[in-house]
Parts: sequence; structure tokens; C-alpha cells
Amino acid sequence: MNARRALPFLSIALLASTAQAAEPGRYVLALSWQPAFCETAPDRPECRGAEPAALVLHGLWFDGADAWCRAPEATRKALNERPMCRLDAVPLPPSLRRELDAAMPGGRSCLDRREWWKHGVCSHESAESYYRDSLALLGRLAEGALARLLAARAGAAASSAELCEALAADLGDGFRRAVRLVASKVEGRRLLSEIRITLDAPDGVLALDAARLGAARGRPPSCDPRDVYAVDAVGRSR
Repeated sequence: MNARRALPFLSIALLASTAQAAEPGRYVLALSWQPAFCETAPDRPECRGAEPAALVLHGLWFDGADAWCRAPEATRKALNERPMCRLDAVPLPPSLRRELDAAMPGGRSCLDRREWWKHGVCSHESAESYYRDSLALLGRLAEGALARLLAARAGAAASSAELCEALAADLGDGFRRAVRLVASKVEGRRLLSEIRITLDAPDGVLALDAARLGAARGRPPSCDPRDVYAVDAVGRSR
């Protein structure tokens, strides 16, 4: 099923036709607001050009297993001792590779390798199934109320109340138990940098469905109109 055409709260079985199901358990979908990330890491390859003013994929983390649970020992050492691009490349079909490159700019720094070898191997039988699931979840939110709000406020600000309203439209009223907003301090500004959504998948089916929202660790969004985040625009702030 194409998640971009999915109706709100429709349970989406995110499985490629030749892929194995994800492991049952709890997951965290981590999405970055790319301009804010590039304020904190301007020298990264994905930040040297015209980065998108968009929600992009950071990763899909299996929350309940040790990282690197099935990665070879040499791969575990590689991340700690050498740059991410020293990790083994992730083999993907060409069409999926193009889609992932657009949705995960961090792939220019080999983030796709790190996310697969650290997280994906714990939950999926193949990198193809892992990234198809990840992209389907991102695609559902990329056309939703939160993405529209952030695009409209790029270069300005959004209150926690406005963010909560958008998240409720995308995920349902129970979003507060599942969502954590991550901010970065840059030059005295509090930038909204990441949105993390916890999902329960007791049957191994990943879906952005109100009934499948899990309980996230940490403090929920305040939803207070006085609580304000800067929404960074493309380009370094001056």
C-alpha cells in the first residue's frame, strides 16, 4: 500500500512483497527538521548545499533490543573507530535508493549505513524491508498537518500549542503519550530539531495509527501557547 495515499488512522501494513515482517515490539520513529540539524552540523556533506526545508528521516529504532544485536563484531567496532562511511554499504534496489537519498539527506554522511547496522538489524530481516517501512511512515507524516505547519513557519516560530494541534490532526488525541519534541540551542535560539514518535507493534505491523501509539520516555509536549520553538529556515543563521 502506498502510505502517501493512506487515510488518517488507517492501519498500514508496511511490508515489501519479498520482505520479512518486522520484529514485534516497540519502535521510535525519529524525524529531523533538516535546517535545524544543519545549524548544528554545518560542515556535514548534507549541509553544504541546499538542504531541504522538510522533515527528513533520522531513523527507525527498535526499542527493546540491544543496538547492534545482529551486526558482525567487525561492524560494531567500525563505527566506534572509523567514520560512518567505513561501515559496509547498504544494498538497496535502485528505485528505493533514490527515494531514501531524497528522504534521508544524512545518507551523504553514510547515516543510512549506521541506522541499518545499529538499529535495523535488530528488527528486520533485510535493509530493503527496514527502509521501506521507514519511508512509508515518513511519507504518512510528510503530507500531514505537522509538515505543513513547519513549512509555513520556517524562518519564524511555532508554539507548543500549535505543534500539539498539528500532531493531534496527524496522530489522534493520544499523541502526547507517544511524541517527544527535541530542541537544539543555537546562538540563543531554541530550535525545533527532531520529532520522535513511539509506536507499539505487538504483532510486528508498524503503523501510524492512534491505537498503536506507544508510551515514550521523557517529557511530553507542553502544549502551552507560551512555550515557543524557533523553526529554522534553510541556510545558516546570522
